[in-house]
Amino acid sequence: MSNEFNRKDLLLLLLFSPGPSKTEGEPIDGRTRLMKLLFLLQADFPIEKLLDLKQKYDFEAYHYGPFTKDVYDDLEFLENVGLVEVVTKGYASPVEQNEEEKLVEDTAIGEDEQTGLLFQEESYKLTDRGLKFVREKLAPTVPEQLIQAIHDLKTKFAALPLTSILRYVYSKHPESAENTKLKHLISS
Repeated sequence: MSNEFNRKDLLLLLLFSPGPSKTEGEPIDGRTRLMKLLFLLQADFPIEKLLDLKQKYDFEAYHYGPFTKDVYDDLEFLENVGLVEVVTKGYASPVEQNEEEKLVEDTAIGEDEQTGLLFQEESYKLTDRGLKFVREKLAPTVPEQLIQAIHDLKTKFAALPLTSILRYVYSKHPESAENTKLKHLISS
């Protein structure tokens, strides 16, 4: 394990991986879906055994499951350096709206005009430059076992309705549901 990896590398690998369509670099729709996939990758796969991972995402239980503002920060950084492209797809679902409001709430300092905003749903994908970077520089340094785990995760969950993903996350990781507003998704 000579290469050092960080959480942005996990995000890039997730966006690079084929999903249900089996297309390299298949986009992921919605920040909440992307966040839950990153959570499941970290929570369910022994990444530390395969990678010298210097920084992970630190998720907290929030209204719609595991949440961390760091995913937003990393997406913005990767977009600014030209590796990730964000495409607006229309108005966000209520779950996406709530996570966007959480971000505004955490970053806005007493700005009341933020209330009642309608947020857009976004799709995340690697740019051509991002695809080339991951294909040529990042992916070859990652164990095939992790590449396969990311592919399996994305294939299984990327196209599911968000409520199905949340139901799965809540059942497998009940601690992530302790502050949820979606109690009906929790298995009893």
